[in-house]
Amino acid sequence: MLGKKKKKLSTILVMTMLLALMLQVACSNQSNEGSQQSSTSPSTSTPTTTSKPQESITLNGLTSKHVFQADWNDMLVFQKRQEETGIHVKWENVSEDGWVEKRNLRMATNDLPDFISRSGFNDAEIATYAAQGMIIPLNDLIEKHAPNLKAILDADPTKRKAISDSKGNIYALPAFNGWMGDNASKLWMNKSWLDKLGIPMPTTLDEYYDALVAFRDNNPGGNGVIPLTDFSNSFARDLLYFAGSFGLGTKGPNFFGDGVDLGPDGKMRFVKTDERYKSLLEFMNKLWSAKLLDPELLTHASEAWTANSKAGVIGSFVLAGPEANNPVEYEVLPPLKSQYGDEILSMVSTGLRKNNTVITSANKHPEETMQWLDYWYSDEGWVRLQYGIEDVTYKVDENGAYALLPEYDPDIAPIEKSRGLYSPMFGDGIPYNMSPDEFDKRPTPVKEGSAFPKILAGADMLKPYYEGVLANGADYFAFTDEEFAVKKQFADEAMQYITEMETKFITGKEPFSSWDKYVEKVRSLGLDKYMEAYNAALERYNSL
Repeated sequence: MLGKKKKKLSTILVMTMLLALMLQVACSNQSNEGSQQSSTSPSTSTPTTTSKPQESITLNGLTSKHVFQADWNDMLVFQKRQEETGIHVKWENVSEDGWVEKRNLRMATNDLPDFISRSGFNDAEIATYAAQGMIIPLNDLIEKHAPNLKAILDADPTKRKAISDSKGNIYALPAFNGWMGDNASKLWMNKSWLDKLGIPMPTTLDEYYDALVAFRDNNPGGNGVIPLTDFSNSFARDLLYFAGSFGLGTKGPNFFGDGVDLGPDGKMRFVKTDERYKSLLEFMNKLWSAKLLDPELLTHASEAWTANSKAGVIGSFVLAGPEANNPVEYEVLPPLKSQYGDEILSMVSTGLRKNNTVITSANKHPEETMQWLDYWYSDEGWVRLQYGIEDVTYKVDENGAYALLPEYDPDIAPIEKSRGLYSPMFGDGIPYNMSPDEFDKRPTPVKEGSAFPKILAGADMLKPYYEGVLANGADYFAFTDEEFAVKKQFADEAMQYITEMETKFITGKEPFSSWDKYVEKVRSLGLDKYMEAYNAALERYNSL
């Protein structure tokens, strides 16, 4: 009976793997991600069909459109929701490559839409815009007009704490993703190339380096080779992932982006002046100098990643899943061993995507906007984001299994011409709640060549490496205004300098003989006050 149940679960969860490709971008930043527990909220039973308002309402939404997404104005799920509610969302789509500049210009000139989704705001930016009155507090709106989100937060108070500021105010709506297949990023290796060259799967950084050299020198794919690449145009994601091989990143991406993690003494420590971090940069410099890292990594647009994936020239990459490539060819590597011997999976989140959507002070219909957004936290809303519209994009068979129709099936047509036409889900589009148990109701057949079994197996294999990171608390905690001021000053001066120096160290433009000078410079830019602010926030968070 147990084996039969496990088989059902594997079949049931397949469609969740489709999210894996882009949910780290975020992670990006992406990602101000995480809550202390994965999202397993109970299914909501609130009625989800809202009667039309007496007069139709048009809301102006601003969003960052991923390359795999169609124009959001053409998406079927939004058109269907307009028919049901009379609320029309007029989306302004902005390419990811120009998103931050465009978004910041709109805020700087007070040219505000009604709401912003896929905002990419960090907590400091949220606090700044809240203080300026440009975005509005959402607590009362959630209590009165968001029954689905309220039920999630009431069921798990750690989620409420994770999305609140130090005064308990909520200024941005999150997305919840409870599946660790998405939340645990993985180092994928082209196993078919290794087999062709007679090379075993690497287990150490040195073996990994040697395998990439073999890819470079032997061109096992026949179309040219990019031994290691990334879909972003910076070193940030690779630095975060490989930091785990050096025992760094003990609190995950949210904190590593600020240069901190949790030390053995239970206090926050600054890692980007640590000798282990120097070793990490030396490893990255070794890859760059040997032409194993994509030479266009710092300049290419997201479309370049898609083109290289389709061309079959990628030897290795870090991502939740391998869908954009040929999943059959790739296998997951565990965190690679270094001379330190305490490797972890540092690129992992609990599944809470913070700051997805904000409502601005320009919005004349905040109640209706919150109701429209809250719908997507419901079971019905989630089904639509995942599968689209019944009998239009998918069918339900006699056994209750969900299956996309051929023209909307990403296993048949490219994602941007299939699933990207009806839903913004690729790229963490709008607020939603995905918990694994929901898929018990929506089994979908596993197709031959699907990436799902590998994603599932990889997440299970990596569990011992990420459990400690989640136990340390991978969610951002709240800062007071004074602490934010210290953080902002350090970010504007020190972190900008650190990012520039990281690139110089990796690309060889700055010799490692300058390391001590670099460390002294960082300390002179207010490191002690920065860490005092972080540890004060940690102590307060732990006492809540």
